[in-house]
Amino acid sequence: IAKLASFHIGLNECHNIEKKTLTTFFEYLSNPNFQAIASLQLDFMNSKSLDELVVDTLSKSIAQLKTLKKINLNFSGCANIKDNAFQNLANAISTIIGIQELTLDFNSTQKVSNGFKLIGTKYFNNLFMVLQILNLENLELNLENCECIDSSSVEELALAIGNLSYLRLNLGRCNKVMATSFKKLISSLNGNLTVLGLHVNGANKIENSPLEDLICRISTMAQLKELEVFIEAWWITDKILNEFGKVIRVLPSLTDLEICLDSCTKITDTGFFGLVKKLSEHKKLEALITVKKCPKITKKGIEDAKKVVYDTKIVLSFLG
Repeated sequence: IAKLASFHIGLNECHNIEKKTLTTFFEYLSNPNFQAIASLQLDFMNSKSLDELVVDTLSKSIAQLKTLKKINLNFSGCANIKDNAFQNLANAISTIIGIQELTLDFNSTQKVSNGFKLIGTKYFNNLFMVLQILNLENLELNLENCECIDSSSVEELALAIGNLSYLRLNLGRCNKVMATSFKKLISSLNGNLTVLGLHVNGANKIENSPLEDLICRISTMAQLKELEVFIEAWWITDKILNEFGKVIRVLPSLTDLEICLDSCTKITDTGFFGLVKKLSEHKKLEALITVKKCPKITKKGIEDAKKVVYDTKIVLSFLG
């Protein structure tokens, strides 16, 4: 144990573990035997046993692990944790000066805000302020269904991402995020990103203008190797798809692409065919394009698109 470099454990769906047991377990992480750990990964998804006392204990132990380079914590669906516990966790992470990779999943932590929007928003804003002082290289944040995320949160986050080489961000169903704030986030993206993932499914106040900014920003990313964009929005048009395809076609380093177009009711056969045709002209690209609930893409349009990608590494998936 004294030479242990990585500590990964899954506690997802663990409803019957006593809180005292979890607290004792996390207290042990601060034992000198764990002081060489470089990677900590804990999965608490949907664990009803997790509360603020357990998270506080975990935070105190994390603050002792000064050799950490990578932290991955999944709190998805953990609805019994109060804001102050997450604040203490953010403070603990801020003391790990050498951390390079951080993954945090807060999907559907509905009670984080305790029913009061300002408390929840303040917590996330404080977390993003902490991220600003860390010298991170890789960041993954899943904020889907976090209703307290608003424009002020995104603007604080924008100040933390400028030096990243790897970013995956899920703002799905964050309906308080306005277009102007998302534009600030896009403008802060590092031009030297190698991996970029953006999920804005159901974030219905982010409209055409920010996505046009995103396309423009991506066009400058000569080192981008992986790109993932998930969009559920009625306002996506054939014109935007056309511009997106033009940019992707000429990105020199891009090898992996995943796009999900969900409920994009304005997209027609013409726009979809144009996108697929341009992607097929990229010599190194492997891509998965998923289309869901886009009623103006007809069976003929689907067949025409399939012909274009025949004998390429582009896969088309049609759902609903």
